[in-house]
Amino acid sequence: SSKILESSEEVMEMMEECLSTADAGFAGISQITSKDYYTHTHSVNVGLYCMTFGTKVGLPKEDVKQLGLGGMLHNVGKSKVDADLINKNGRLNEEEFERIKVHSSLGAEMLADMCCYKDIVITRAGQHHEKYKGGGYPQGLSGDEISMHARICKIMDVYDALTTRRSYKKALNTMETLTLMTRQMAGDFDPKLLELFIKVMGPTMA
Repeated sequence: SSKILESSEEVMEMMEECLSTADAGFAGISQITSKDYYTHTHSVNVGLYCMTFGTKVGLPKEDVKQLGLGGMLHNVGKSKVDADLINKNGRLNEEEFERIKVHSSLGAEMLADMCCYKDIVITRAGQHHEKYKGGGYPQGLSGDEISMHARICKIMDVYDALTTRRSYKKALNTMETLTLMTRQMAGDFDPKLLELFIKVMGPTMA
């Protein structure tokens, strides 16, 4: 539809602006790209989903830009994790999972050290694995203790991961993914944001 096309054009304009701000966007993304191409493409996808969502719900343009940039950089800490571990074909054992979990804290530290990102972008890297009802990592936050941008990113992160094919799993279609997210993973997400995501993004994901 014309509305979707207009929204897409606006999202791409904001993405271009995000990535062309000094070397900020490229600094983080290039570190991911050189480590693991899947993580790179996943991060760009999450950034685009975040920006599209922000645009559709009418967030201010600056907030949408920060949503997109934070989405693209949420996994930057994985550049400090062993590539063989990130790309393991199969389930991680407990020790491996503990090693990979540190990417959230590492990402927040890396972005803070660059001194060119806003706090909401830094916080996103550190909180995107927190769960709305608790039990996530690294801090075990819940509810409104988790920043709104991180709660949005959580939804986009999981949606893209589930709908993307990997060597060890098939890609789920939109209906399968949303069913899984709303029924089996509901406690992971802010329910109001998840409902809004399905409402405003649904027609473009079908």
